[in-house]
Amino acid sequence: MPAPLEGESGMRAIYVIATLAAVLLVPALARCQPPVPGATAGGTGEAPKALPPGVLAQFDLENEADVQGWAPLVEGTTLSITHEPANVRQGQGALQFDYTPVEDYYLFQRGGLQVPGAKSLSFSVKATEKTPLLYGLGEGDGSAYDAFLELPANKWVDVQANLADLQLRPGSVDENNQLDADQLATVVFFDLCNMPGEDGRALGWKKGPQKLWLDNVIIGTQEVPSVFRTEDLPNGKRRIVVADFESQVVRGLDVGGAVLDLVPADRGQALKITYRVGPERWSGVVLGLGSLDLRGLEQVKVRLKSAAKAAVNLVLEERGDKSHYERLLDLEGNGAWHSYEVPVAEFTLSETSEDENGQLDPGELRVVIVVVDTYNAVVDAQGQGAVTADDIELICGPAPGATQERTLAPETK
Repeated sequence: MPAPLEGESGMRAIYVIATLAAVLLVPALARCQPPVPGATAGGTGEAPKALPPGVLAQFDLENEADVQGWAPLVEGTTLSITHEPANVRQGQGALQFDYTPVEDYYLFQRGGLQVPGAKSLSFSVKATEKTPLLYGLGEGDGSAYDAFLELPANKWVDVQANLADLQLRPGSVDENNQLDADQLATVVFFDLCNMPGEDGRALGWKKGPQKLWLDNVIIGTQEVPSVFRTEDLPNGKRRIVVADFESQVVRGLDVGGAVLDLVPADRGQALKITYRVGPERWSGVVLGLGSLDLRGLEQVKVRLKSAAKAAVNLVLEERGDKSHYERLLDLEGNGAWHSYEVPVAEFTLSETSEDENGQLDPGELRVVIVVVDTYNAVVDAQGQGAVTADDIELICGPAPGATQERTLAPETK
């Protein structure tokens, strides 16, 4: 892999993106007062109104009284109820978060939850601009579990998430390293733009007044299809599809100024990563691995294509020490799909990373990152290029011990 150029942060700025937002959330929460519990539809320990079967908490956000219990966690930001039809997903109202980003943290939460038996979280969300969104749940002891996705501008996105697919926030400590529904106390939403430092800017820098709308937040007892698809192979191994991009939204984050688009492909949809030569050398996507049991990981598979030659770095990042292991792929620029099957043994520790035991620990993996080296890629006259990715899969041998059961998404490819 080419050495980082003098005066640039190299891969380090890209690697820490996946964990930086979650770590920085801690001081943001600490400096704010906890939300005041209010009367909402269920899940708060108060006498709830009747809820549908399988629903433990439902926040319809229909009128001004429903703002109670929700709290913006940054000074100068506000929460209110809007009744504008275009900004309401269902019913007559939605929660509106107003903020004008500078270099700070932009998040809000709802406290006072009591949802024993919870297995899923669903909500509808929309933003005025493309938004790197982190969402998650927190236990009463402070441990927290998150996931992230990229919101397109001015388009409602309906999200369903299994609680088993959320991942423990870096810097967060849990006594048993698993989400306990009977201990859940808060739900949080966090726009990751404009965080302090160059790493925050790598996720996007917004200017001017912003709005984010939230509607119909539901915590339920039924699992929903997992974002991951796990299959038992005839040889006793497991095939885990991390991303086949058959969805309405990218469940990942763009980094380094990349533009992410879901596009038609030979097997349905694929992810087009458009990059340009600019201040960020590494441009691509970060994909979360949730709480997958990846012990026994043997191989990482991905399909890539590009109209021009490109150097693509495939990166695995561990949870605990945030060490990063990488494998550089030389992509031929002939416009055809190329399948890569990379043995775990071929991933090497990044020059900008340290690991306490000097070896990749599959059971500790948190994210997979696909980034293009824009300084060593062929671009057009406008300084742009594109790589399309699809079918990011992990092949694992039998894991020691039982794995967590979850509802599997149907086969789509």
